[in-house]
Amino acid sequence: MSINFTSNINDFASTQSRATRVKNFTEFTSKKKLEDAAVLTPAQLEEVKKIKGTFTFALHNDGRYMVVTLYHANAEKKYQFIILDLETLQVAECDSVKNAKAAVMELVSAAATAPQEAENAEEAHGEEEQNTEEAPKSKKSKRSAK
Repeated sequence: MSINFTSNINDFASTQSRATRVKNFTEFTSKKKLEDAAVLTPAQLEEVKKIKGTFTFALHNDGRYMVVTLYHANAEKKYQFIILDLETLQVAECDSVKNAKAAVMELVSAAATAPQEAENAEEAHGEEEQNTEEAPKSKKSKRSAK
């Protein structure tokens, strides 16, 4: 058996501090790592820094929603899970990180289908206008044929 040393300790350490990406979310284990990743605007980062007791951050790939896990070390010693809308800075609470991520996925898919539905409605409206414009033309052509 031969051992092949391919990297030094600094390279190894730097790969460990990177954020992990789990499907649709990028996970950060501290505010410092979130700040170092430079994925938030300075204003968003300042608001996130105000939250006390943060444990982990899961930023959705679209950059709008973040699931934050908080740990309350008081007598209860319990976790709290919130969804933060980074555009409006609104907060919603969830009972688990799994449910919070599922809720974010629903919000993102609903937002993605809304523009498509609006576009389909505009296309249908445009087709109706074309049909109403074509109808008088066809009558004129029938009259001119007589």
